[in-house]
Amino acid sequence: MTTTSLDRADHPPSPPKLRPRLHLPRAQWLGLLLFTLPPALALGGLFDAHEEHVTRRVGPLEVHAEIPQRVRQNRYAMVQIDLVNRGDRATRAEVAISPEYVREAIAVEMTPAPRRAWASDVGPIEPGERARVVLELQADGAGPHAGVLRVRDESGEETRIELSTFVFP
Repeated sequence: MTTTSLDRADHPPSPPKLRPRLHLPRAQWLGLLLFTLPPALALGGLFDAHEEHVTRRVGPLEVHAEIPQRVRQNRYAMVQIDLVNRGDRATRAEVAISPEYVREAIAVEMTPAPRRAWASDVGPIEPGERARVVLELQADGAGPHAGVLRVRDESGEETRIELSTFVFP
């Protein structure tokens, strides 16, 4: 039997075999990387809030500080300082935070209330008991914020803890 043109029309020729490949100019590869990198970093937790825990000793007091490392702009962050009296008699302390650390904050509240610029008196703290100082602030001014947390016991002995927080826009 002979084939006619109608028979050939029923079966079009098969397409050529091509290897799939993605060909983009260098600028588009760079754009693709810049477009996908921030969401990947966010999924990896880079932009999540993160705290540093520091423990120091000053006289009979054990100082535990929880310091925010990364904060989103206009979000609230909290610096929490716990003082534990490991001595055998009641003691007092002064907790002070350098003004540079809170300079770029929108709203700042310190508990117990500071008696002077960002310095609170704490105590008496009975043996084995804990006292807490909390600094709550609304982060503003994107970029690094640094300062010093200073804890001084009633004998005048002092410890210093570096404060460093990065505020993401």
